[in-house]
Amino acid sequence: PRIARVRRVYVLPQFRRRGIAQALMYEIMQAPGFDIMTLCTENLGAAALYEKIGFRRTAVDGDKISYQMSL
Repeated sequence: PRIARVRRVYVLPQFRRRGIAQALMYEIMQAPGFDIMTLCTENLGAAALYEKIGFRRTAVDGDKISYQMSL
């Protein structure tokens, strides 16, 4: 399988809670040619977003949470 890894998606504090991160993630998920997308986070707010849009938790190592989604 072709695996894409998402790293460092940020939204400036003054623009948060407006759906921007979700829109960015949906756009990234449309990238052609990949079967699986993975990412990691230590941010609980980001973790909630990733779970909301369909990523499944695959591992927890201390504060680091890993996620995966089949595309």
